[in-house]
Amino acid sequence: MAYTIVRNLNNNVALATDDNQKDFIIFGKGIVYGKKSGEKVNEEDVVECYFLSRKDFSYFSEIMKTMDPMIVYVTDLIIKEIKDTIGGTFSANLLLMIADHINFAIERLNEGIAMKSPLENEIRRLYDKEVEVAKKALDIVEQELGVRLPVEEEAMIAMHIVNSHVGGEMLDDAMMVTEISNTIIDVITQQTGRTLDMKSNDMSRLLIHLRFFILKYSKNELANDGEFDGLYNFLITKNPESAQCVKVIVKTLNEKYGWSVTENDMIYLMLHINRLLQKKEG
Repeated sequence: MAYTIVRNLNNNVALATDDNQKDFIIFGKGIVYGKKSGEKVNEEDVVECYFLSRKDFSYFSEIMKTMDPMIVYVTDLIIKEIKDTIGGTFSANLLLMIADHINFAIERLNEGIAMKSPLENEIRRLYDKEVEVAKKALDIVEQELGVRLPVEEEAMIAMHIVNSHVGGEMLDDAMMVTEISNTIIDVITQQTGRTLDMKSNDMSRLLIHLRFFILKYSKNELANDGEFDGLYNFLITKNPESAQCVKVIVKTLNEKYGWSVTENDMIYLMLHINRLLQKKEG
């Protein structure tokens, strides 16, 4: 079997189709060097490949509009590290999620915005293997891209790894997570008057964050992480619509569940909601 090149990302990575016209991201040292769209790559030359479902292909097409293709190559190196350390098999979705996260982290670094996940303590306590791989991921990013991401990114990358193979211990909480997530989405819809695209990538990011956020508060596993030195007040001024959504969400969660949401968590919710609201209505 051979792969047909659709688009070269760099000399080592390409978007390609197989003989059945299924989409893949293929990797291999120099496999597409000097090759053009429509040319073939032999299967034996491909070191790694990821099948792209229709949803993954849509996600891939969107993030590649603004992403350096080298980040995809670097993420494959990180996936190899995950496999070596943790084991298991991983779909293209994890590759795309981590690549997207690294791209966003570099953007935030360039803008001088340093973020710490409000879930960091919980992630570090429960998922030490994933955090250890995430530490190595930052080393790989630095080696290949010449950018040293903040240590806070370890927990956030680890969260993506956990999410890719999450199972047993969270299944019992699925109904609660669904109910409260829906409540939060309803607040955003009511406060903004917008019809939100539930299939968008920004919505997916928000829902992933909400899953961990809800479990953290439902289990009362809170930590005193300090404040972000005025970032909360800055974001309120800069993003009043997102800030109002968060204000109502916090009030709702307090009234329904007795939760007292921390300022750190409000900041992170605001960032996710603001990213969601920046998209035009579909």
